[in-house]
Amino acid sequence: MKEMLKSSLLATLAVAVTCLLPTPAQAGQEKLAAQIAETSQQVVSTRNQLQATMNALTALVDQKGGDLRPAFQKFQAEVVKTKAAAEVTKGTAAGMAHQSAAYFSEWEKDIAGVSNEKLRKNAQRRMTAVKGNYADATKALEAAGGKFAPFLSDLADIEKILTNDLTAGGIKAIKGTASSAKFNMGNVRRYIQTATESLDKMSARLKPDAK
Repeated sequence: MKEMLKSSLLATLAVAVTCLLPTPAQAGQEKLAAQIAETSQQVVSTRNQLQATMNALTALVDQKGGDLRPAFQKFQAEVVKTKAAAEVTKGTAAGMAHQSAAYFSEWEKDIAGVSNEKLRKNAQRRMTAVKGNYADATKALEAAGGKFAPFLSDLADIEKILTNDLTAGGIKAIKGTASSAKFNMGNVRRYIQTATESLDKMSARLKPDAK
């Protein structure tokens, strides 16, 4: 009797575990959700780095006197980080574009196998919305990657001038370029913000309680 009860309990447990395991489509959506979360963190990090660089440049330009070297060295350190952030942004955009088909193919196959027309159309609608957000985020990151060029060019020019003339006169000479850098940074940040909004919408649509 005990053996029969034990076998029955094990069978019930096995069924329960099987029900809890994700289907291929669920696993695909979970993978997509994880990728979105990682991308969001990278985008936020890039946005913060842009601001840190501008803060360092502003502090350098606004310094009224004294030793300019600490502020300049801080600026140089932030420029290195910003160059790295630009490469990460470009790589993320390229990766998203490359992986798009893989992330949505299983979802599409799963939808095609749904017999109930109403359920199938609802699933198709949700997937189309997520794909739209994914495309928007990818395009925004690609645009941000392109807008980094003039911003980094301004930073490089400032660094070159001040490396050879770290004086009040040198600071005065680069103020116009510093204003240009601020303008070009704003262009990058606008696309970064668009990407962030699209990623947030995607994340919300992939939550279990999404309607």
